[in-house]
Amino acid sequence: AAARKSINIQVFIFDNDDIGVRYADTLKRRSADVPVRVLFDDLGSTAAYTAAPRTLGPPGFVPEVDMHAYLRDQSKVRARRILDPWLSCDHTKLLVFDQRAAILGGMNIGREYYSEWHDLMVRVEGPVVGTLSREFNRAWKKAGVWGDFALFQKPAMFRHPMPLTEGVPLRVLRTDPAEGRYEILDATLLAIRGARKRIWIENPYFAHDDIARALVGAARRGVDVRVILPAGGDSAIMDSGNLATSNGLIRAGAKVFQYPKMTHMKVMICDDWASIGSANFDTLSMRINRELNLAFSHKASVMELEKKVFLPDFKRSRKIRLPETKSATDGIAEAIADQL
Repeated sequence: AAARKSINIQVFIFDNDDIGVRYADTLKRRSADVPVRVLFDDLGSTAAYTAAPRTLGPPGFVPEVDMHAYLRDQSKVRARRILDPWLSCDHTKLLVFDQRAAILGGMNIGREYYSEWHDLMVRVEGPVVGTLSREFNRAWKKAGVWGDFALFQKPAMFRHPMPLTEGVPLRVLRTDPAEGRYEILDATLLAIRGARKRIWIENPYFAHDDIARALVGAARRGVDVRVILPAGGDSAIMDSGNLATSNGLIRAGAKVFQYPKMTHMKVMICDDWASIGSANFDTLSMRINRELNLAFSHKASVMELEKKVFLPDFKRSRKIRLPETKSATDGIAEAIADQL
């Protein structure tokens, strides 16, 4: 509502439920006043169209068939779908307003994220918004008719945000196989291996063997390792994979908790370093899909994350006992989850 120069929205899922339509209508109205660009992943959104939310929408509501067409219908919204010819999705969630402020994290646009799931986004200002604007523009170009060839075009000029006299140093981390970028995995493993006091994690999908092994090593050397997983996620296979990972962690001395509903947060603290963003702890996020995280080691900000996210969620969650992590299908579920 406050944007005066531009609105750029990128999500993995722009759902066709009542919340998705409500946001689309708002963007369509704003497109009469400011340029609006919307970018979403075709595979992620198409799959979401067929999955009804757990809570009912308004009586008589009929989901839209094609949100790409709906966004452009009778509006000035420019909308593009990210196609997935190699089944490699863009899982990024990034909203940039006026090239002045950005919001990023784990939330897509739809009813699950609006009112059903436990999730997290962060708002940033300052020079980092220039970097995030360039990330959006690269994704926008690649989703156009020229595809990757559009990246050879001269970048559009845009205003650089003014430096801040006070602020938090931030590092942008990416998973982008096309560019050989695996910064999220590298930073995660380095942080876990270097931790001396604590490693606190909240993530919905935990099936990456390298990260699990690094956490087992940290727990065995006496680091306070705590992991929060959802009590019931949106994938039975990944829930089973989570339990298989939990088994090894608990045996090593880590504490694993189940949040009472679906937690979709992707957040980690290692000592006084933190990472927040879109990446899950699975093969898709670390090796295959495009992802976007922010990392920082500003002590006051890490303490705020501890206070607002982890301490309340530890209280709400139930500690998992070792016998609860075993089932007859563990081996099969873990093998499948490892590929995801």
